[in-house]
Amino acid sequence: MSAPSHDPQLDAEYRAFIRSLHKDTIDAVVEVERWLKPDALRLATLGGYKEPEEQLAKDLEADWRDRVEPQLLTLAQGHPDPDVRFAADILDKRLWSLILVIGDPQGSRARTRPDDVITVTIHLVHDGLSRLRRAAYHAPFRVHRPEPDYDGIPAGCREQLPDRMLETIKKLQEAGILPKKQDSLVDTSIADAVQALSDILFMSPADRAQLFADKDVEDPTKADTANVEGSRSGFGFTFPERDR
Repeated sequence: MSAPSHDPQLDAEYRAFIRSLHKDTIDAVVEVERWLKPDALRLATLGGYKEPEEQLAKDLEADWRDRVEPQLLTLAQGHPDPDVRFAADILDKRLWSLILVIGDPQGSRARTRPDDVITVTIHLVHDGLSRLRRAAYHAPFRVHRPEPDYDGIPAGCREQLPDRMLETIKKLQEAGILPKKQDSLVDTSIADAVQALSDILFMSPADRAQLFADKDVEDPTKADTANVEGSRSGFGFTFPERDR
């Protein structure tokens, strides 16, 4: 993609437009926070609901469908800042995995998710929300208008589900690329690994390839990019190559 030609007038108008949307953008972030805490995270941490909480789980899913997801989809499909769009799209997909955990009754045959998978699910949501906050706070300070390249289609996050993500984490832990389980009372290895893996996903293709080359490990994103011309992808993420 050719470098954008910066017009001072258009840049100023773009920044004014972004700033006029800032309150609505932050309101969407706050809605996600309010939905998560305390009940959604509590049920997810417990691995699902007990019988007296069945209605709460149903209400949380309905609230997510009716209130939270529409706001995230609005950001993913309509916000002018490409980083906000992408972060909202990622978080929307990750929240779907959390909904599956919340809707799983405790002690039933339907509950088949190991505790480590639930832990990955929760920390993927924490990481996704942090990245959306960061993008939302940075957007009003972008000096130049980004090159228009949006055609109304969301960023196209195709992230692996948490169980597959856990498999990837374990492989990269064994290769020394991600942190392993800690010998401490408070084990943060999965949380640290999720954050580190997300950092890898956001690397440029050249930097990511160099990381795996230095560790003498095959880049697991190669299979994803083999048949996707002009795209940048990794561990299931696919989005147009652009200057970020």
